[in-house]
Amino acid sequence: MFAWLKICNRTISKKQKVPGSQKEPGFFNTMYYDTLVTPFPDTKHHTYQPIADAIDFSQPQTQLVRSIERTVHQSLEWETNLWPKDGRLNTNQITNCGGFAVVASELLDKGSIPNYIAFANGHFLNLAEVADESGRAHLQLVEAGAPRFGQPLSPLVTRGDTNVRQAIAEQGSAAVRIDTEALIHNAGYDPDKLSSELRYRWLYYIKGKSLYYGSDSQQFAKDPEWARRNRYSCIMQIYPSKVGRELIPEYGAFLLNARSHNPDRALEHLSNISGKMPEIDARADHEEIKILVHDLAVAGRVEDVITATYDYCSSFRISQDPRLKGLEAGLYYGAAVTTNDPACAGLAAMAYGEAAERASYKSTTYSGKLGKLGTMFGIGRKVS
Repeated sequence: MFAWLKICNRTISKKQKVPGSQKEPGFFNTMYYDTLVTPFPDTKHHTYQPIADAIDFSQPQTQLVRSIERTVHQSLEWETNLWPKDGRLNTNQITNCGGFAVVASELLDKGSIPNYIAFANGHFLNLAEVADESGRAHLQLVEAGAPRFGQPLSPLVTRGDTNVRQAIAEQGSAAVRIDTEALIHNAGYDPDKLSSELRYRWLYYIKGKSLYYGSDSQQFAKDPEWARRNRYSCIMQIYPSKVGRELIPEYGAFLLNARSHNPDRALEHLSNISGKMPEIDARADHEEIKILVHDLAVAGRVEDVITATYDYCSSFRISQDPRLKGLEAGLYYGAAVTTNDPACAGLAAMAYGEAAERASYKSTTYSGKLGKLGTMFGIGRKVS
């Protein structure tokens, strides 16, 4: 059992809005597709039309979904790392996966097709509810950036419930694990030849320069089947269409501002998606929140450290992976060491304790960190 732990009585308060960072009126009320033409405007074409005019919205559902997917693909140009610092998606028709997903979602809404925004391994795409030949509804992947990947979701799911509506009603979002090797094969590609192209890197879990999970370079040789399964396994988080569309530019702005060491703007955009962070894979490095918390701690902004950590880590409520709780503990631990703040130390100790309770193995890492907290702050908490 864990000993009772008292920490400073701190409350997590919402950040005040940073002057100049508020979105313009009607930002999310004006559809992006209203400003777009098709095909993509370049010197190869001389005649264009509004993107919505190129789609016959009276088509049967399945054909309409494919038509939207192809039309968005022909209308936008891909730029992998294009994220806006101000939270606004680019309107010059050059965008990343987030822009493709937003425009496709808007057009699916226009066609009265129930749809969702999905995120997997750093990549945004869409899901649409369509009926098969028997009239039974199923979820279809809609990948406007690469239409060949459009296919039913259910056969790809290796863990989790595809009853997305129920999960979203209960938790605000849904999560499933998918087999991306099957996804690649179904699209007609060779999985071993596709990983070099940046727009397809989300289909592979690659940690650092390795093609497997973990830092032990011998793991692939020891258990190649396990390593391959891990390489082609992605956690997909799924949001209602409007929530997802609002989330995408805010998430991009958070990433860029955190990486640019602009903590005030990063905090602002993070607070706008509190509890909705799309990356919930424990294997990810979660580098941006680590940068932000470190910058805040160095500046002595303890309350902001607590707020930022809460806003980010509250997104993990749908997962019981001890590594995610360990991430939360590590953020507080680093801040405690930097600031010598007992509140951060107490929060770190509680999070490490919860991580240890969830773990199916004895964690020397958690025990070691708790020992250091005990030495520094007199916190007595034992991991059994």
